[in-house]
Amino acid sequence: NEVQGLVVDATGGTYTITYAGQTTIATAYNATPAVIQTNLENLSNIAVGDVVVSGAFPAYSVTFQGALANTNVGQMVADDALLTGGSSSASVYTVHAGG
Repeated sequence: NEVQGLVVDATGGTYTITYAGQTTIATAYNATPAVIQTNLENLSNIAVGDVVVSGAFPAYSVTFQGALANTNVGQMVADDALLTGGSSSASVYTVHAGG
């Protein structure tokens, strides 16, 4: 299954994540994995159980499973324009490609 990493370097503010054209609500810079997972599952193209978010601020892993298992999914994109402090960044990278 595909695993994507998310790293947030900030001390305040919010960011969003876009997956396949759908964007999450604003997420606090230090959100728990459960909050990030819920925000992703609230997208119209990710169902409950299709992702599992683990880790802790500032580094998280997003594992695609369920209907998205064994699939090379599109790269998520983080919009970090509203983050503050640190480098005010949120970045996504592929840990393990699915397929």
